[in-house]
Amino acid sequence: MKRPMQPYTGLQCTQCHRFFPEEAPLGKCPKCQGLLDTLLDETALSHYSKRQLENDTRSMWKFHMFLPVKAGTIPVTAGEGDTPLRPVKSFPHLRNIWVKDETRNPTGTFKDRGASLAVTRLSQLKIRKLVLASEGNAGCSFALYSQMAGIRCHVYLPSDANNAKVELSKKLGAQVTKVKGTISEAGRYAANAAEKTGAYNASTFVTPFRHDGKGTMALEICEQRGWESPDCVVYPVGGGVGLVGMWKMFKILYSLGWIRKRPRIIAVQPTGCAPVVDAYNKGRMEVPEWLGPGF
Repeated sequence: MKRPMQPYTGLQCTQCHRFFPEEAPLGKCPKCQGLLDTLLDETALSHYSKRQLENDTRSMWKFHMFLPVKAGTIPVTAGEGDTPLRPVKSFPHLRNIWVKDETRNPTGTFKDRGASLAVTRLSQLKIRKLVLASEGNAGCSFALYSQMAGIRCHVYLPSDANNAKVELSKKLGAQVTKVKGTISEAGRYAANAAEKTGAYNASTFVTPFRHDGKGTMALEICEQRGWESPDCVVYPVGGGVGLVGMWKMFKILYSLGWIRKRPRIIAVQPTGCAPVVDAYNKGRMEVPEWLGPGF
């Protein structure tokens, strides 16, 4: 039986809608600096079936057809994904609440999903060095997968980053630089380093190759529920990459007819750091830079 073609076709700018073929090693749109998104050919995707997933690998890579990679890709993987859904019993007045336990990933967070996909794709594009800004978790993830792929990795972190995360990133082979200020300042350092050295910037909402990896959480949730989507997904956000990825995958599953409805998605942030929530409540289309508590 002939294997269906890989549905990934390339990148498209979310602002000017310019298309870039799959071989372009891009971050933001070179024309307007808009965010890029990966494009899937849903006709090609429709040739795959849920049955084909039943005997595949126990990792997020069983969903390779939803990801921006070439056919026959050998992923850079440490076994990320396939994390359990656990019932929550601490709220007896609320029934049927489940938690997706992402602590079971190789470095302990869902960031491994995005890093595995991004490093796999960057390896295909012959990228040999990358930089990124991180609060700590993404730095650990990219340190791990970059080391596995033989890619040099430089992580820029804010000065108050968790020391355990800093040390783990170093032990996993990354070069680490702490910068004075917030994650926004670390992002500027990463962008400057990429421009000066030619390294690829794999930071949040700079690279288009992270959010689909995190979106595999939505695919797994639906599969684990017998292809019935939840009524609602409550998602803690920092930048919101994972939320965007999950929203996208729920939308694709619905258009394919694999699920009958799309869930409500609620983004939550702590009161001391809630720029996304604040922007939403004020009707803003863009989130202002986070300068820290009290600003």
